[in-house]
Amino acid sequence: MVILWQYLLLLKERKSNLVQQEYIFKSERLGFRNWLNSDLYPMTELNNDIQVMEFFPNLQSYKETQEFIEIIQKS
Repeated sequence: MVILWQYLLLLKERKSNLVQQEYIFKSERLGFRNWLNSDLYPMTELNNDIQVMEFFPNLQSYKETQEFIEIIQKS
């Protein structure tokens, strides 16, 4: 239940940040922007999905996803 509550709070933060966030690059179908803290939980869900990660060597944990995002944010 706590995780769900945290996720809902992150969605609220993400929605408000997306309105303020400018895209670095935008095409007809995609918009590229910097990572937000609220991206962590949805990215973790993708990294733990067997079908999404089918061609990757292994699934990624919450901590591994967090470390990945931190590396991306620093570059």
